[in-house]
Amino acid sequence: MVRKGLLAVLALSCCAVALSIALMPTIASAATEHECTMQAPGEPTNVFYLSSPCTGEPDMSGNWHRLKTKGVVHPQIFASSAQQFTGTILGTPAAFECSTLGSSSGSVENFEEGGASKIKGSMVFKYTGCSISKPSGCKINGEANGSAKLTTETLNTLATTTGGASSVKFSPSGEKLFTLKLTGCAAEGSFKATGSVTGAVPGTDESLVEFTSTSGSALTLAGNPATYTGNTKVEKEGTTQVLLIGP
Repeated sequence: MVRKGLLAVLALSCCAVALSIALMPTIASAATEHECTMQAPGEPTNVFYLSSPCTGEPDMSGNWHRLKTKGVVHPQIFASSAQQFTGTILGTPAAFECSTLGSSSGSVENFEEGGASKIKGSMVFKYTGCSISKPSGCKINGEANGSAKLTTETLNTLATTTGGASSVKFSPSGEKLFTLKLTGCAAEGSFKATGSVTGAVPGTDESLVEFTSTSGSALTLAGNPATYTGNTKVEKEGTTQVLLIGP
């Protein structure tokens, strides 16, 4: 009898655990845009940092803190490393890079979807200081290496957080991200870059967006798979105030 009673208790316990797991609320993924700013008089906060961009370990002796942005914010993206593209054009390896990245017509805002916080918006990327090494002898838009320019179409922006990891996806509002025009070589012609590029936001620095071969981009150039790599940062337009992307 004791053994049967014990088995019954164990069975009921297992059912209770299974039921509690099934009824457990789902934790929604969230990506929220914050700005790192100095605390204004009377402004409430409970976490401080020693300096901008409000990353790393909090320090209550600091006077910088994170605030959730309100309404539409106009961002300015810039490169913190060379922006590199590789792929294939007309069966030939292609590679070019740009030393500088800026943006225009940018607007982003926090919003809620399906119970999760996300960030949406749009902007235009403007690459300058571009050089092409492959195909050999080519120029971008007929401009000398090191001084060529490349501008994207308007890109839709969507930032999300899944499993604690945040990322930002840029996809064209039309059919292409940009058109690469090559001159002065056997591969001369205009070639579309399509798909999307996605950058990862490292938990150690939420002011950084890292584009790598494994960050989730789905880019094609001239109809072939391509790779985009480079690090970028985002600031409030017309300021040096860093914008942060994270849970």
